[in-house]
Amino acid sequence: MIRSITLDNFQSFDHIELDLSDKCDSIKNSAFIYGENGSGKSNLINSVFFLLMSSGNLTDVTMRGMEDDKPFEDDDLTELVPCLRMIGSEGNMRLSFNFSMAGINTVYTMEYNKEGILVSERLDSTINSKMSNMFSLERGKEPVFRRDLLKGKPFVDKIQSEVFQFWGRRSFISIINEIRSKSNEDFVEASIHPRLLEFLNGLEDIIIEPTSFSAAHRSEISLLSGTIPMERKKELDIIESRISMFFSRLYTDITGAYYERKVGESRIGYELFFRKRIAGAIREVPVKMESSGTLKLLHMLRPLLLCVGGRTVLIDEMDTGIHDLLITGMMAQMIPEIDGQLIATTHNTCLMNILSPKNVFIIGVDMNGYKRIRCVSSIERIRKSNSIRNKYYDGCFMGIPHIADLGVGDIGDCERGD
Repeated sequence: MIRSITLDNFQSFDHIELDLSDKCDSIKNSAFIYGENGSGKSNLINSVFFLLMSSGNLTDVTMRGMEDDKPFEDDDLTELVPCLRMIGSEGNMRLSFNFSMAGINTVYTMEYNKEGILVSERLDSTINSKMSNMFSLERGKEPVFRRDLLKGKPFVDKIQSEVFQFWGRRSFISIINEIRSKSNEDFVEASIHPRLLEFLNGLEDIIIEPTSFSAAHRSEISLLSGTIPMERKKELDIIESRISMFFSRLYTDITGAYYERKVGESRIGYELFFRKRIAGAIREVPVKMESSGTLKLLHMLRPLLLCVGGRTVLIDEMDTGIHDLLITGMMAQMIPEIDGQLIATTHNTCLMNILSPKNVFIIGVDMNGYKRIRCVSSIERIRKSNSIRNKYYDGCFMGIPHIADLGVGDIGDCERGD
């Protein structure tokens, strides 16, 4: 679970902190982030996306709206960093993430310079009730590793060689992840400190649905269509069953869903269809033809089920294209069942009627463009009889649009050529 995120010179933030701590050192299991359009809500989600990309946990990464959707790999970070760095900033871009993994506090920090080179990376974790540095790498200095971080001379020599060759353009955790992906489980457990393994496994448990990027988690099955090895048939069956159950209960005109399959010698090709009531008949409709809102719900289904099951999930623009009452009804049922953590950005103020003040966060922007994010419960005490939504509309928490006189007539005159 994510305890806090601190960002410096990242996209539209010169400095901002999202604090998800709760009472008695616990962590909030849900956070819904509001703010004006362009306030930076998506940037918070993008920071975690960048973390997963830099650690090598994502594949087929594409940044939308840039050079015809430019693709990136984890060793292309020198090209991606300038796109994420705050425009005109002088200092380094710095990202720090505080996690609770298996009940242990773990802090990971990385820092990039103007050229997109990683100049600092470190991991600190609680060991024997004290924060201890697991590793620290800084440009121009010798790497510092905890004495028992890595074991076995051949393995240590290989890591050190990879770090010498690639660190700066790639992160240390990306290098470790690639090497362990090619090694058997027993060797990995014998060669890497348990705290570092917990951290790497914890990153794999984070699921993210961004809007600024498209990507796939490693080994993830595409929902709409694709091909899979024959041995993953059972996994596809389970996905099919969940989609059918979910949408037949959510939509009045959908009676079920299924994958149309083409079975080859070693692989299965598949495409997702809905069975829908249309004009008095049940018709089979390719899901790829459905509305953007339905496709958004489809791609949110797996993450939402996973956060109920204990995973950490981040969803950007949760309400895009989806009826506000539909999202509100879904969340009213799902939030009490979450055993993991859900962090979502949204404009859906109907949700405020079912949320606790401690789970509502607002990004505010001052007259000079400086931003901060605050939890509603930290701004003022909200009684049960009060409406968070009404107070938000009244401007008590900032983060709402302020529309000046648009001068529509003048604009219209320009359009008419008057």
